[in-house]
Amino acid sequence: MPLLALNTIAPQSMKGKYQLAVSILPIGLTFAAFLPIWHLAGWLESYLGIPANSPLREHPNGGTWFAAFLFTMIAFTILGYVIGWVINAAVSRYVLGWSKEKVRAVYLQSKLPTHWLKEGASESQNADKQSIAEWEAQRKVGAPRFIAVRGVL
Repeated sequence: MPLLALNTIAPQSMKGKYQLAVSILPIGLTFAAFLPIWHLAGWLESYLGIPANSPLREHPNGGTWFAAFLFTMIAFTILGYVIGWVINAAVSRYVLGWSKEKVRAVYLQSKLPTHWLKEGASESQNADKQSIAEWEAQRKVGAPRFIAVRGVL
C-alpha cells in the first residue's frame, strides 16, 4: 500500500473525525506556504528591478520573475504538505505514545487502526486491494495495449 499521504482509497473508508484530524495539518501547512511566497514575490520583484504594479510582460526580467515565483510556489506548497505529514507522525509517536512500528504501519503502509474505519470498511478495503491488484496486472500489459484494447475496441 502507498504512503497514507498519497493514498486515495484509505480516506474513503475512514471515519470523518479521523479524516479531519489527519488531514488538517498537511492541508493547513499547504495553504500557510503562501505567506512566505507572498513576501518572496516582493523581494524578487525588487531584486530583479521590476517596478511595483507594472506588467511583467513589459519588463525584460518578467519571465524570470514568473518562473522563479511559480517554481517557489510549487516547492513551498509541496514542502508544507510533507511537513504536515511529518508533524502528524511525530505527534502520533511522541504525544500519543505510539510505537515506531505503529507509526510506520499507519503513515508509511496505510495500515489504519480498525477504530478509524467506518462500519463495514474492512470488506471495502479488501475490494480496494483487489482492484489495486487488477490495476497492477493491467499496468504490466503496457499502456499502448491497454489503450488499444480498452479505449479503441
